[in-house]
Amino acid sequence: LTELLGAGFCDTFRTLYPLLSIIDRESYAEMAEGFLAYYKDTGWLPKWVCPRNVNCMPGMLVEAVLSDAIVKDIVSPALGKELLAAMRKDGEYYSPVPGEGRVALDTYCRLGYVPYTEAKESVNETLDNAYGDYCIARAAEKLGDEEVQKRYDARSLGYRQLFDPETGFIRGKDENGNFREEEFDPYMWGRDYTEGSVWQNGFGAYHDIEGMNDLYGGKLLEKIDELMVTPPIFHQGSYNRVIHEMKEMEAVEYGQCAISNQPSFHIPFLYSALGEAEKTSYHLSHLLPKFRTDRGFPGDEDNGSMAAYFVLASLGLYQIAPSRPVYQCARPYFERAEIDLEDGKVLTVTRDAYPEQMRGEISYADLMAGGELGEKVAL
Repeated sequence: LTELLGAGFCDTFRTLYPLLSIIDRESYAEMAEGFLAYYKDTGWLPKWVCPRNVNCMPGMLVEAVLSDAIVKDIVSPALGKELLAAMRKDGEYYSPVPGEGRVALDTYCRLGYVPYTEAKESVNETLDNAYGDYCIARAAEKLGDEEVQKRYDARSLGYRQLFDPETGFIRGKDENGNFREEEFDPYMWGRDYTEGSVWQNGFGAYHDIEGMNDLYGGKLLEKIDELMVTPPIFHQGSYNRVIHEMKEMEAVEYGQCAISNQPSFHIPFLYSALGEAEKTSYHLSHLLPKFRTDRGFPGDEDNGSMAAYFVLASLGLYQIAPSRPVYQCARPYFERAEIDLEDGKVLTVTRDAYPEQMRGEISYADLMAGGELGEKVAL
């Protein structure tokens, strides 16, 4: 538990907590209380505690962990209201102290995005803030605060201003709304992106898949197809050296889908989110064996996030947007698995029970009811 409390939310919100919400709700609730205690002690929610809070990654993303706990009734409504108040402080008050709250918050609130002139990795800062706003909106909706819900839902869509139809990618803008003048390089790492290029980071509007699809004129699936077959080229960009994430993507050798690093975790499941679960199943059948080699995981474990991804994806499950209690679906990797749930219930995952055509998602409530998962996702 102590190790988990030191987790970096930019990694763990994606898989560790969505897995804990299924297999260990009690520990999840205890951790949420711990994060609130940190807020009461310091005045700010934690971002990456090791053991003190550090400002090493964009956004906050603790919002996803806390909001998901509220929406899934892992915490009580009374605790949920305290957590919502803490999240709203991060979303409404700027601190010049690194690690306290969001970077360039005032400008983000005014423009709807973080300009590259005010922050490094500005695209990721924008996307993470937008998703954090969505999470706050879902917590407010659950707790019956309609005014806060509407305000944060509106804020969560400001990232769309960064889409450049000319290049077909989300890019950094300055405070006047201008894209960078330099020639755009989709293989350049860093600068406006975190631990990757636009290929790994440009599809991170986890809460607005349909909106991203609209930006692409209804052809987001074709763009993800392109991502999967584009060679794993990288240019050092602002890193000025080859970092291990670059070499790991190259070693995975699965197009620009760097499953060796957390920002790519959701990419195979975008197919399921857009109605093509069979493509998610196909790509996972090729990607998951890369987790079972004599070299171990394909990238950093990062506080349990990589192991939790393997567990969830092997079950054919992934929650793209924690705080929306829905998991995307695919065919399971193993022939059979059983998951012990609360109240003596058991969720059984049997590959042979899966139909050829399946639904692309399943609700958290249906998962927690137990039973045979394959039967639940049948069309």
